[in-house]
Amino acid sequence: MNFTDTFLQSLLTEEDITLDAAGDQKALEASTDPTAEEGQYEIEGTETSPEEVISKIKERALKWSQEVLDFAEYLNGTEPDSLINQVQSTQKHAAFEGIADQTQKEIGKVAITLAGLKEKIRMFVNIADSKFAKSVEDKKGGE
Repeated sequence: MNFTDTFLQSLLTEEDITLDAAGDQKALEASTDPTAEEGQYEIEGTETSPEEVISKIKERALKWSQEVLDFAEYLNGTEPDSLINQVQSTQKHAAFEGIADQTQKEIGKVAITLAGLKEKIRMFVNIADSKFAKSVEDKKGGE
């Protein structure tokens, strides 16, 4: 007998399960935390307007954009402690000459990609309000 036959056979021979609503209610009550404060497990953003939600998303996106910009500056910035400048300073040593050249190219590629990501995030922020307004108009038009 294979697994499927064994499983089907066990389903056919098992006794019917009886449901106990009172026991289920007791189990539910036992599983809840009696010390929990009211509202402790509320889901964030359920009582806010769509405009507030969009505003919060835009704030977060702007923060992400700034973090991406900061990281790109760390990689490819003009400050002495930027990664590109540190790699360039190691290039003076003959042992790192080929490695430093390749690393500089890779850092440049990553910095360009990050700059593109930052711009896409900013673009999202700039068009979020108009997209939201359009979706509201579409909903009103469909009613």
